[in-house]
Amino acid sequence: MIKLRNQSSLRSYSEDDIALLEKAADLMDIIPLQKGSQPALWHTDLHMGNIFVSESEPSKIVSLIDWQSVSILPLFLQARWPVFLEPPSDYIRGFVHPQLPNNFESMDDDDKGLAIHRFKQASRTKAYETSTFLKNRDAYHAMDVPGVFKELFVRCGEVFEEGAEPLRACLIEISQSWEQLKLPGTCPFSFTPSEINTHKTAFEEYEELHRVKKFAMEYLDTDLEGWIAPAMNFEEKQAQNRVLFEYYLENLANGKSRGELLKLWPFTETWAIGDKLL
Repeated sequence: MIKLRNQSSLRSYSEDDIALLEKAADLMDIIPLQKGSQPALWHTDLHMGNIFVSESEPSKIVSLIDWQSVSILPLFLQARWPVFLEPPSDYIRGFVHPQLPNNFESMDDDDKGLAIHRFKQASRTKAYETSTFLKNRDAYHAMDVPGVFKELFVRCGEVFEEGAEPLRACLIEISQSWEQLKLPGTCPFSFTPSEINTHKTAFEEYEELHRVKKFAMEYLDTDLEGWIAPAMNFEEKQAQNRVLFEYYLENLANGKSRGELLKLWPFTETWAIGDKLL
C-alpha cells in the first residue's frame, strides 16, 4: 500500500498539559465507575466487512477478522454500538419502540424515504439494544455511563497527539455540571471566566482543524495517515487531493487564506509549496 504524505503531528507536553492531566487524575478518584470498570476485550472495528457468516445459515457467525486494533479497557469505555448499528440522532434508549413521524403520510416521497430509512436504522439498533439487555446486562448498563465521564478517560490519552483543548473542554463541562452528574462534595478545581474565554477560542481552532481533517479523509477515502488501497490510482488520488483542497478553500474555508488552510490540511504532498499549489 502507498499513502499520501500527512502533516507531522509531533508535539511535546507543556506545563498546562501536565496541570490538566493532574486535575483529571484527581477527578478519576471521585467518579463512581466501579460497576463498569471491569476489563473487557472489545473489537474496535466491528462492521459487516469484518463479520463472516455461514453460506448455508446466514444467521450463524463463523468468524470475525481485523483484530489488530483490539484493546482491553474498562467496560464503560468499550461498550458501544457496532458501526453498522449506530442509531439515528433522535434515537431514544430504553423500551420505546421506534415509530415513523406523526406526519409521515403528508410527507413528499423524498422525506418519506428518509423517514423509512431512519425508522429501519432505529429498529435494528433497538433489536441490538434489547438483546444486549437480555444477554449482556453489564454492557447494557456500561452504555448508560455519562458520555463526559467516558470522554475524560479518552481525552487524557490523546493529549500528546491531539493537544489539551478537548481535555480542558471535558473538565470545564464536569466542573459546571457537578450537581447534575450527581458527584459527591464539590469539584476540586475550577476555571475562571478568563480561562474559559481563552479556551473557547482555542477549542474553536481545534474543531476547525478536525473538520478539515474529517472532510479530507471522507472524500479522499483514506485515514489520517493517508493510506490508499493498492487498487486505486495513486496519481489520481493526488489530483483529487489538490481539487478537494481548492474546493474547500473556495467554499468552506470561512475566509482563511491559502497559507492558513495549508497548515490545517492533513495531506500536504509535494504540491503544497509555500502559499501556492503546484
